[in-house]
Amino acid sequence: MGGAKYLYREDIQFVQLDSNLKLMLNVFPQLQAAKTPFLFVSSQLAEEYDTVYGSTKRLGEVWTHLLGGVRVRLWNVYGAYEPPSERSHVVADFIWQALQNKEIRMLTTGEELRQFIFIDDVCRGFHQALRLRLDGIYDVTSFEWVPVRRVAEIIAELTGAKVVPGDRRGSTPITPMRGKVTGWAASVTLEQGLEKAVASFRNNAGGTDVSLKP
Repeated sequence: MGGAKYLYREDIQFVQLDSNLKLMLNVFPQLQAAKTPFLFVSSQLAEEYDTVYGSTKRLGEVWTHLLGGVRVRLWNVYGAYEPPSERSHVVADFIWQALQNKEIRMLTTGEELRQFIFIDDVCRGFHQALRLRLDGIYDVTSFEWVPVRRVAEIIAELTGAKVVPGDRRGSTPITPMRGKVTGWAASVTLEQGLEKAVASFRNNAGGTDVSLKP
């Protein structure tokens, strides 16, 4: 697991393949034997086959279907505290840059669009999908397309940081939507979620060299 900078690294594709296949070969037979309801958390990238991550997520969806499990796809989840690392995600990276350097240096111009979903909404979606034993594949997302630069700008407003866009144009993935979880919808706005996330990172940063006030 990790953000795009980790998942798309060419030098670790075989490592990811080995780890993901071993994990599934260990867990799925146990689920089959236990005959217990379960939820497989997939990804929007299951529609793509140019990476090991997407391919193995799709394999997990097929295996889950054969066992009668529930399948949901995540988009861009944020809100949980993440220390900076090669596996951290874009929102976490932006927050850390803002707190540490008072600058958010983007790799792209930020015009590319993404869908972001706050972690609390994700958890509610998981519970609802499993409770209803939904058949088919369902998206757990905000269903709202947002420029990545807008995320950086909101974080900058919350932290007093400056946004420095990159020169490279990013791409917007054209991923088909599979469906909404019945009786569930995201309730935390992007502004509310990012405010919560920034507060969480400040609270968890104790002892590290970050600016804790805007």
